Amino acid sequence: YHSSLCSFTIERWVATRWWKWYEKASPETRWILVIMEMANLIPAVLNATLWMLGYIDVALNVAINFLLNNVSCVIYYITYRRNILALDLINRGEISFDSYSVARTFQLRENVMVMRYFVSVVLPSAAVSFPCFVYFAFHQFGPEDWIIPRTIAFALFDLHLVLFRVVYLYREITINETILEEFRKIGLVTCLIRMLPMSKRVHPYKDPSEEFRNDDNTRTYFDQLA
Repeated sequence: YHSSLCSFTIERWVATRWWKWYEKASPETRWILVIMEMANLIPAVLNATLWMLGYIDVALNVAINFLLNNVSCVIYYITYRRNILALDLINRGEISFDSYSVARTFQLRENVMVMRYFVSVVLPSAAVSFPCFVYFAFHQFGPEDWIIPRTIAFALFDLHLVLFRVVYLYREITINETILEEFRKIGLVTCLIRMLPMSKRVHPYKDPSEEFRNDDNTRTYFDQLA
């Protein structure tokens, strides 16, 4: 996961920089997914391989992860602020509202929504995974004669990695209503929902009229493009 932020930052930067091409969702945009996966997998595999073969030590491994994540955070924040500022200019009427700005507005809103979604998924997961760093440091640098405590620390490290993945997956599905609805349409999930007395939850901050406003915005969007 150490390069996931980097790959996601690349995807949102492309969506911001070449928004007109990205907004069309042409077949060529699928290459962005390939680039994202390469940016996520290649550094992780290379880093893990060099570490396991002894070419780099723990300190250098931590430094690489620290540098990669901090640079990604800076680029991510800059990209987010660019989208927010551009959206504010359109909302204040400083850019004329035509077919160009309508498409641009929807792309900006998508960028902001997706970036906020990613942060809302990652932050709780990162909080759960924080003890992993403590356990790993104790296992690597603890007294050599403390065999049992270091072994327990390594087991707790694995346990918190599992908890991290569970929280990450839960947040991925439940934080967004659209994703949650698509998840409920999966055959196995549908059977489980029918078997269990599960009632539909209403988000405490969700305005009941939001669905109607979204429909109006959609109709306005296509009316402007007509």
